[in-house]
Amino acid sequence: MLEVPYGAAEFFEVFRAYHASFPLAPLVWTALAATSLLLIYRNVAGSSRLASAILAGLWMWAGIAYHILHFAEINPIARVFGVLFVMQGLFIAGLGVLNPRLAFTPSTSIAGLTGTVLIVYALLLYPLIGLLSGHGYPGGPTLGVPCPTTIFTFGLFLWSMGSLPRHLLVIPVLWAFLAAPAALSWGVIEDIMMPVAALLVIMFAVHERRSRRSQAMAASRHPIRALR
Repeated sequence: MLEVPYGAAEFFEVFRAYHASFPLAPLVWTALAATSLLLIYRNVAGSSRLASAILAGLWMWAGIAYHILHFAEINPIARVFGVLFVMQGLFIAGLGVLNPRLAFTPSTSIAGLTGTVLIVYALLLYPLIGLLSGHGYPGGPTLGVPCPTTIFTFGLFLWSMGSLPRHLLVIPVLWAFLAAPAALSWGVIEDIMMPVAALLVIMFAVHERRSRRSQAMAASRHPIRALR
C-alpha cells in the first residue's frame, strides 16, 4: 500500500467538507444515474448518449469538486488525480456523446449480469454499507466522489463491452488499485468491490478480445461460410 500523508480522521473530514459545499450532489447524481438507466432499459433513442454524458459529468465532477477543491487540501497529489479524472470524463464525452461509439445494453450474458450487479451495488448497496458501517452521509463517500463513481462506471462498461474502447479502462483501473488499500484500512469496507470490479472488467475485456480474434480467424479460414 502506498504511504499517504494523512490519517483516517482527515480522510473522513474531506467528505464532510465536500458535502457541506454540495449538500444535494449525491441526490442529484443518483437521480441522473437512475434516469439514464431507466431510459436504457426502455431502449429509448439516445439513451446511450445521455448515459455517456452523465458518466462523463460524474468523472469531471469528481475530478474538480472532490479531488481538486477538497481532497487536495490534505493530499497534494489529488490535483494530479483531479486532472486524470477530468481527462477520463473528456474521453467518455468524446466517445459516447460527440462521436458516439458507446452503446449501453443490459443483457442476460455473464458480463451483462455482472454489470447490473455492480450498478446496483454502486447506487444502493454502497451507501447502505457505508451507513451501517458508521460513515454514511455526510461523513463518507457518495455517488459523485471517486470510488462509488468508479464502481458504477465499471458496471456500465460491462453493458458496453462490445463497443468499449479499451483505453477507457486505464484510469478507472489505476484508481481502483491505488485508492482501495488505504480506504479499506480505514474501514471503508464497501470499497472492496472496486478492485474486484476492476479485475472482472479486465477479465471480460480480455475474453471479448479473444472471442473477436477467434471469430476473425474463423472467418478468414472460411470466407464463403462467413458471408452466409
